[in-house]
Amino acid sequence: MRVISTIAYSALLLTSALIPHIASANAEAPTALIEKALGGPIAEAKPAALEKALTTCVQQDPKDADKLIAAILQSGRADVKTLAPSLVTDAIKALGKGLTEGQLMSLIYAAVQACPDAVLDIVAAASHDVPKDLVQVIVSAAIRGIPDPYKTVEYRTSPNQPGVVETLSEAIIDTAAAGGGISDRAELVAAVNGSLQGSVQSPSALGVAGDSNYGNEPGKVPTPTPKPPVIPVVSK
Repeated sequence: MRVISTIAYSALLLTSALIPHIASANAEAPTALIEKALGGPIAEAKPAALEKALTTCVQQDPKDADKLIAAILQSGRADVKTLAPSLVTDAIKALGKGLTEGQLMSLIYAAVQACPDAVLDIVAAASHDVPKDLVQVIVSAAIRGIPDPYKTVEYRTSPNQPGVVETLSEAIIDTAAAGGGISDRAELVAAVNGSLQGSVQSPSALGVAGDSNYGNEPGKVPTPTPKPPVIPVVSK
């Protein structure tokens, strides 16, 4: 059995606190930009129009891609869970070859925080649209963004297959591995462990000022003794 350790999860909580909250004092600005591109309210726009408006706004202001997608997903629309995956992939495509790990981290984190019920769909869609070496960034951001990484869910590889009960964090890893075409799940788990510690994805790489002790810790995560809290990741 492989696990995401208590060290990594503590780092997860610390880094989540460091990521700037998407609802800043200028929270209305992204909404205004989207509605200007739409020519009307977000709540009344058709999905295709929203996707086009988001793409336009992200291309014009790529540094605020996370805030722009959050403006749509926090608008109160009833269809945000359905919209979230396609909006994330639209934003990724709009960022193009200039996409950085920090932008991707912030984008996924913002989308998952705004619509946590859609996390697996977001991860599946995003993992399919980035290079394999960025899939671990998606997983790390998604785990940081969900309210409860220990929540148990029934994970299915297909609708016709029996489900497997596992933690939401496990399901995120499995979903990302499938979406990103990653056959070595253990390698992804190890990379995510390192990222959550900060040795792979430090706060400075996220665009967050300052440094922290955990960012200087070794990247190799030891297998801890079975004491809670841990996020179990069962080898498949």
